[in-house]
Amino acid sequence: MSKLEELTAAGMNPRYVTQKLIVDNYHDILVARGYRRTWQEIAEALGVPHGKVALASAWARTRKAVASGKLVIPKRAATKPAAISPGRGSTWGGRQAPDDAQDVLNQSSRLEPI
Repeated sequence: MSKLEELTAAGMNPRYVTQKLIVDNYHDILVARGYRRTWQEIAEALGVPHGKVALASAWARTRKAVASGKLVIPKRAATKPAAISPGRGSTWGGRQAPDDAQDVLNQSSRLEPI
């Protein structure tokens, strides 16, 4: 068996398992963070083997790659949550909210107060 066959038989590089989980669940994580869910709760829900610190670090790297255009997250189906709070003010940590989150924020501005 060649070394390349051994590598492919071993499966995915463990370094990228968490990033793949993030890419596959990007929109759900974005919504969960908008609902103020902790990294610990999200890590448990996704079954991240290395816990909240690995997930939060991988999320920061993934968001940076998306912002720079090196990584493209496919658009999600038409279902979106009713509202997401961006946190302080109308921006996300001084950055413009992602397109899908901005759409949700625009929807929430039309909601009736309780």
